Amino acid sequence: MPSPELFAALGAALIGFSIALWAFRAYRGDVKLAQPSYILLDQDTTSQGKRISEVRLRTALFSTSRRGVVIDYLTLWLRRGDEEVNFSIWAYLNKQCLRESGGLMAPNEGVILEHHFLTETEGPEFEFKAGPYEMAIFAKPAGSIRLQKLSSLYFVINDYQAQQMRKSAVGLCLRWDPRHRCYQSDIESNLKPSVTPLVEEHAGGH
Repeated sequence: MPSPELFAALGAALIGFSIALWAFRAYRGDVKLAQPSYILLDQDTTSQGKRISEVRLRTALFSTSRRGVVIDYLTLWLRRGDEEVNFSIWAYLNKQCLRESGGLMAPNEGVILEHHFLTETEGPEFEFKAGPYEMAIFAKPAGSIRLQKLSSLYFVINDYQAQQMRKSAVGLCLRWDPRHRCYQSDIESNLKPSVTPLVEEHAGGH
């Protein structure tokens, strides 16, 4: 039978390991995303006539590390029933200039940016059809081999909204309702294309 001294030593070792793991995680830090209060679902068209779907959202990105965390990229997935699509092109608005990101620092105090996620120009077109959706946002921290899930959001597009979104310069605005803890949606018209140069750059590269 193990002695009490052995149990005490194992307990101390386990406590020491837990403290070291906590300290390592605190030093490395995790990436966090604040609840987006405004999301816009939109579509743009290339000069070749192909429609590219877009998700815009403005939110704060921060880390739990005092040193901050460098992010290689963000990516967004939309799921409706059995259909799932990846918005793999990521850009953000900085000083009124939309830039495709090659990395971003998430500081401890946070940074507020407008993020744009687009579907690939060479893949099949994605249409915002009626139904319930799940939106998941992931980050790839520099030096990590795994994606870190930042957020899961849920919303619904009704039949009328889906029909309206087939028109040019029409999108769907999702605003967070803290009272009911859900997104309320409204059609927005006369939208100005925000990602046309970026879309054309990708379309021309394939």
